[in-house]
Amino acid sequence: MSDHGQRLPSPARQRHTGAVEAVLPDQADELRSERGFAALLATLDQARCAGHAPEALLQRAVAQRELNTADSVTDLLVWRLRRLGNVPAHAPRPPTTKTIQQQARTDRPRTATPARIPAQPEPRHRR
Repeated sequence: MSDHGQRLPSPARQRHTGAVEAVLPDQADELRSERGFAALLATLDQARCAGHAPEALLQRAVAQRELNTADSVTDLLVWRLRRLGNVPAHAPRPPTTKTIQQQARTDRPRTATPARIPAQPEPRHRR
């Protein structure tokens, strides 16, 4: 999950970081320094892709119970978000620049080539 979060495009990272800052303004700096922050951003992005409003879902996750006793607040929030949003633990990875370039090559229109018709033997005439 952390790898997924680190590969998110900058606009997505900024958008989800903004959601964390809006919902948890007093803890945002502390959360950014946690090991699981990138996983939290990835989970928010996956929730968005699943049709949820990330900030609203994060507010619900925070409101469930207190966060103060958690060893890792980001890990706890990831767990809660996945359950609230029904987001699978192994969601598809975001596309990388390399996969986008490969897809662009395969999406190009192809030139028309005539269909190959297998050679057929000439029919035999009966006498």
